Amino acid sequence: MYIHSTHDYADSLSQTLTYEYNFQVSRGNSDDILAIKLFSLFADVASKENLDTTIIELSELYAQSRDEYVDYIDDFTTQIGIQLAIAYIYNNEYKAAKEVLECVVEDNPNAKDAQILLQKIKSILFAKI
Repeated sequence: MYIHSTHDYADSLSQTLTYEYNFQVSRGNSDDILAIKLFSLFADVASKENLDTTIIELSELYAQSRDEYVDYIDDFTTQIGIQLAIAYIYNNEYKAAKEVLECVVEDNPNAKDAQILLQKIKSILFAKI
């Protein structure tokens, strides 16, 4: 039950974030190369395709976005983190998703979607004990 609910929420959230990101990019609010790369990765998450490769690439981008010396990607840190966590969920890597979401919430306490998803992940992990 917890897993199904979490996957449903992740599906909805991934689709919404991908749509919102596409709208933001179409308004010219980001670097074109980065925008195209992120949109492609977010679309892979939403379609549940190429998850292993997508997780590797999103992990690298998330680490860069959290680096205080890398400014060009800062605006997308929360989105990248949530999409990475969703990719982990789809790949049944719930502990990794939890760790990423904890970082997202720590960095951005106003990230309500991350907080909700984190609670759902904790329910899954607690149920497995």
